Formats: sequence, structure tokens, C-alpha cells
Amino acid sequence: MTQQLDIAHKPADSRDVPRIAGMLTQLYREEAPGMINGDTEPNELLVHRALREQAPAAIEGMVVVEDAGTPVAIGAIATRQHPRVNLWYDTIAADARDLLGPRDGTRFLNGMRRLMGALITPLAAGEAQLHSIVVDREARQLGAGAHVVAVLEEKARLAGKDSATLQVLNGNPAQHFYAKLGYEVTHVDAPTDNGPYPSITMTKPLYN
Repeated sequence: MTQQLDIAHKPADSRDVPRIAGMLTQLYREEAPGMINGDTEPNELLVHRALREQAPAAIEGMVVVEDAGTPVAIGAIATRQHPRVNLWYDTIAADARDLLGPRDGTRFLNGMRRLMGALITPLAAGEAQLHSIVVDREARQLGAGAHVVAVLEEKARLAGKDSATLQVLNGNPAQHFYAKLGYEVTHVDAPTDNGPYPSITMTKPLYN
């Protein structure tokens, strides 16, 4: 990856699913403790299958940021009118245990349940939720993350929303990145043993 990215963006489509699956698997390994275990390849294949089976709903509202034609970041937007869809568990339950084995498959499914429980929340009429934001490790600190957030914020404005919200799992250092982009902490979840992962809600007004 070059140090100066040749950044462009586009709506996600079915051709992007393999790369999206890889970046989401990276996100889950980094942010959801205990969810991804063992080799990356079977976990990535599981996510790929789920995305493929749920398309186009699974990638609705998603943006792909590219560096010279290579996807390096993704992000998506949800609103009350177009909510984030949670079909993962029913879609992948059998595949998870088949691809990962009984123990790791159960851990993946439990992690997905906890993750979706933390990140899928009711939205106000004027609110947009930014989610599934991932920057490839090799493209970090080169502007791709700020670019995808700016694109999603503009989509929210065009949809008539006056604020953007996002959730970061408690302890994720991405909280500091979003703070630099103008997001402020508005809620912190209390820790739980087996419920949704504790998360931090951050909000930014889209009009001053």
C-alpha cells in the first residue's frame, strides 16, 4: 500500500462481497472478544456466505472506499426508514458449526448475537446510524477512515438527517478517532456477562 492513497468511493455491490467479508472478519476479530477463533479463512468464508445469502439487504447503504481500484475501507448507514438488518443468526447457524466446528461455531454465533444486540438500536426520526466502518490494516492513518465517515455523513444529510450516531465497543481505541471527527460520547453501556457487548454511543450534529 502506498503512503499516498488514490481515494475514490462507490456504493457496494455484489462484486465487493469477498472483500467486504474479509474486512468484516477483521473487524470482528479486533472488536468482539472471543468471537473469531482459529484460522481466519473459515471465519471469512462464513461471513462471505452470510453476505451472499442476504444480498442485497446485507450491503444496503454500504459504501466502499478504494485506493486505485482496490477496496481499502467500508462503512454503512442506517435510518429509521432503512434500518440495519439482523438476519445473521438464522442464516449462518448451521454453516458456523460446519465450517468452524461445534466449539468455535458456537462461540462465533454467541459473539454475533452479543454484537448485534449491542449495535442494532432504535433510531430517532432525524438520526442516522453509521456502522460497519472498517479500514484495512495497511490503509490506516492514510485518510481512508476519515473519507468513509465523511461520505456517510453526506448521505445522512441528503436523507434529511440532522445528526449522526455510531457505536464503538467499550475499550476500542477507534473512539479517539471519532472524537477527532467531532463525535461526542452520549451514552456508555454497563458491563454484562453474556448480554450485548458493552458499547459507547457517540453522536455528532450534522448542521451547526
